[in-house]
Amino acid sequence: MAAENCYGSALRTARPAAHCFVMAGLVLAICLNTPARQSLADDSKEVTYGDQQQTFRWFGTLGYPDVAKAKLVMVTKGQRVPNGATAPHTSCELGFLLSEEGNRFTVLSLTLQTMQYTKAPEPPKGEHHQLAGDGAWFEPIDLVKVATAMLNESRSADQLPEINQVARLFFRSPIPESLRLFILAWACSRQGQEQLAKSLFERAKQIPEHGPAERRPKRQLGDRISEELAKIEMWEAMIAFSDPNVSRQALLDHLIAIRKRFPECPYIDRARETANLLTLMIVEDRNHTTVKPGDPAWEKLEAKEQIAELIFQLRDQNSDQMFTDGPISISFGSRKHQTPADLLAAFGPQAVPQLLDALSDPRPSRSVGAVRTYFFSHHVLTVGECACEILERIANRSFYMRKSTSGYMSSDGQTQAVEAAARQWYADFVAKGEKQTLVDATVAGDRNSPPQATVLVKKYPDAALPALIAGARAAKERHVRAGLVHLIGELPGEEPQAFVLAELKASPFVSGRLHAAEILHRQGRPEAVPAMIERWKHPDLMIAVAFDSGPSDDLPGVASFLAGCGRPEAIQALAESYWRQNANMRATIVTAFCYRYAAAHDAEGAGNSDDELKQPAARASDGSALLAATVELLMIAIDDTEAWQGAIWLTQQALSKPRICDLAGYALGCLDPERFSFNPYASLPERDRARLVLKNVWLKEQGKPELPLPKTDSAEDDARKYREGLEPFR
Repeated sequence: MAAENCYGSALRTARPAAHCFVMAGLVLAICLNTPARQSLADDSKEVTYGDQQQTFRWFGTLGYPDVAKAKLVMVTKGQRVPNGATAPHTSCELGFLLSEEGNRFTVLSLTLQTMQYTKAPEPPKGEHHQLAGDGAWFEPIDLVKVATAMLNESRSADQLPEINQVARLFFRSPIPESLRLFILAWACSRQGQEQLAKSLFERAKQIPEHGPAERRPKRQLGDRISEELAKIEMWEAMIAFSDPNVSRQALLDHLIAIRKRFPECPYIDRARETANLLTLMIVEDRNHTTVKPGDPAWEKLEAKEQIAELIFQLRDQNSDQMFTDGPISISFGSRKHQTPADLLAAFGPQAVPQLLDALSDPRPSRSVGAVRTYFFSHHVLTVGECACEILERIANRSFYMRKSTSGYMSSDGQTQAVEAAARQWYADFVAKGEKQTLVDATVAGDRNSPPQATVLVKKYPDAALPALIAGARAAKERHVRAGLVHLIGELPGEEPQAFVLAELKASPFVSGRLHAAEILHRQGRPEAVPAMIERWKHPDLMIAVAFDSGPSDDLPGVASFLAGCGRPEAIQALAESYWRQNANMRATIVTAFCYRYAAAHDAEGAGNSDDELKQPAARASDGSALLAATVELLMIAIDDTEAWQGAIWLTQQALSKPRICDLAGYALGCLDPERFSFNPYASLPERDRARLVLKNVWLKEQGKPELPLPKTDSAEDDARKYREGLEPFR
């Protein structure tokens, strides 16, 4: 591994943003060549410490490595190269070189992590060098220049145009500026730069705390630094739970150290409670003999004993977070083998009684989730939360409803309520049987109805239709009704189709009518498209969308339906009202074509035989009314220069906040590449000229006069204009 610290790979990747952000601004500030002020460099003047000396003495007792003789270095290290990436992929951080032995060196980062690296050959100056996570190199940096640059009064990214995008990330670093300045001040003091240390310390004291002024506590800098350091330590401790190579004893030692170092920090209760649980678990581990499926002793256990053993093993449940940010789920993530949670779910209802008893178990597992990885929002799933998710898999319904992305059953104080709901479900399941339980849940028309109805349709189709219709009519939320209507549409016979037709005309939700239209359109029924055109032209909804006011329900979905239904009259309806829509709705119309054509391209490249996806490519040469209507709509949009405040992924590259006209140009190029050519990633002058070329192709076909094209500059002139202020199109 390229870099290791005492907590293994989990901590190495815990806060990549923090490492890079702290380094980037400092190093680039050096590049500004800010002259050192005479008053800062003059160590002969008398230094008044105030509370600085006391704070530094306290900081020296926390056990961080001493940097009195350590050089400040910039470490450049490799990162994993994403699929398809061709540019060098490295990251940098600033730290103090603690030791160098053979091909290994150790650095204390500015986030106070002790990191070990394997040396890689340093590339020649001015050349790029791509690393794939297998090495790093360092170069010395002048501590005095760094500290002086940090004291420069004009450190705003807006005031310093020389600072690039990486430096701007530094100024948004999640590590507070006061802490960054304090660490530099401490390092300067340890290396004899007392005047710089004093100036940095005073600057750190002047930085206000976050929050409204009337609520900001008036605290000494030492108290603020103590709280921030405790947060960093707790952050790392929680992330360490996700690394199976970190023993529970090591986790316990870390938490005990936090309690000793920062006895007054806001995280002390969490540290104490988690440490107490780990102490209990360590004793339990010593007295327990683990038996796993496949072991000779496993088959000798009764089913109840196997379930109990798997519940015990939930403390080692180690699941990946499916997305970079958001809640963690033990049902997702890349796994090469079945986890205890998978094996428990396979037992089905047989495991429910014991799982119900485990719901209140507060012991931590090895699964860690974070709302955002770049600040401390990390939560270690409890055994009880793992048991809850397994119960939800078995029951195919939710017992805990997350009210925010940071919500978890234990942290929200919902354990008792969840246990009561789960026990009530199981009691009904035992008393009524599975079939009636599913029927009752479907008829309820609540958030659990669609997943329960899915099982009902699969297992008991004879009882499904009446329950689905009753549930759809009872539903108060549009996505619930839409989900039930979708299931009704998949059932055979005239009665389901009659209900879907009625839903198309009279559903209280636009989304309900939209789902009905999609079902009927797939079945080849003629009623769908006219109903959606009528809905699109509804005056109340049109006004709401145009002025960004009032509920428009799923009207963007209606626009996407009309764009992709393959009917010229639908495209014409979109074109007629195009300029009456707001920018988001106009972008929705155009991106519907972009997504559709991109899907068709991917399907053809993969050998997909889905005719629906391949339709756009076939339409490009059939000269149909549909093709003409689509081109006419996109020619209207080609004049729409407003930026869309969104992002879209085209041809293996993302576009952020693109102009709507550029999306229309891309769609035209996909629709008929022989007639239209457009590169949405070109420079702004090139794109503006290409839009006129596209328009002239169409005008010439209509027998109308063409538009004049701007004079073509040389490549050198284009490059010069681009450098002089034209923003890159991302």
